[in-house]
Amino acid sequence: MKNFTLALVLTLSMVGAAFAHSVPATKENNLVVNRQLIKVLSLSEGQYIKLKGLEKMKKQEVEEAHIVAKGIELELLLEQINTRFEEGFLNLLKPAQQTVYLSLQNEISKSNTLVLK
Repeated sequence: MKNFTLALVLTLSMVGAAFAHSVPATKENNLVVNRQLIKVLSLSEGQYIKLKGLEKMKKQEVEEAHIVAKGIELELLLEQINTRFEEGFLNLLKPAQQTVYLSLQNEISKSNTLVLK
């Protein structure tokens, strides 16, 4: 059952990532993914609160990036913001949670490659 849940989260994440540029993000979509991620990673309340702080900071940085940059420069800024967010998120996690998260990321990357072909 745990593997099924993990596969479901991966599938939803893959679909979300594949169509991220064509479908505007909504608060409801983010909530579903966040809830699934919290469940799969077994985040503590403290980790959840820190994650929300990271997400808020990322959102502000993305909004600022859209104001100050366009085109390739914007893409580079967004990539840097995402990298900082990922690093911060990984630092929140315990080693076992990091392993699960990184395996999820790996599966998503593989799935996105298949979808984009």
